[in-house]
Amino acid sequence: MKKIMIFASGGGSNFIAIHKNISEGKISNACIKGLISNNAKCDAVLYANNNNIKTYIVNSARCKTDEDMCGRLIEILEEQKIDLLILAGYMKLIPEKIVDKYKKQIINIHPSYLPEYGGQGYYGLRVHRAVLKDKKDYTGVSVHYVNNE
Repeated sequence: MKKIMIFASGGGSNFIAIHKNISEGKISNACIKGLISNNAKCDAVLYANNNNIKTYIVNSARCKTDEDMCGRLIEILEEQKIDLLILAGYMKLIPEKIVDKYKKQIINIHPSYLPEYGGQGYYGLRVHRAVLKDKKDYTGVSVHYVNNE
């Protein structure tokens, strides 16, 4: 059984879809061990709490330095013996130390084909609005391994 930790900062639509598909048996051999968020008031946290999914809030209000935040994230991931980290609308950079430790075990879901509509400012509905504004004939999603580049 692959142990998954989801990272989300906002609405959590991808997190909810992953959870529902695991619950319905459409994704087998996987379980969600928790949700990590920097935003205690986001809809992803609300969904997790309503579905008995352990939540971890890791942000600058709870950790004094970036090093403290990184240490807390590693502590959670090691405690839960995580096999896969899924960034599903997570709005923070993953520290290099974690990327190095979990090489080929971190995937990101981005709501467009990369590199188009990627980078600072392109997330969530902003991506979709930009695609519509540019009158693109089609769009898609990118799912990729996270690295330090």
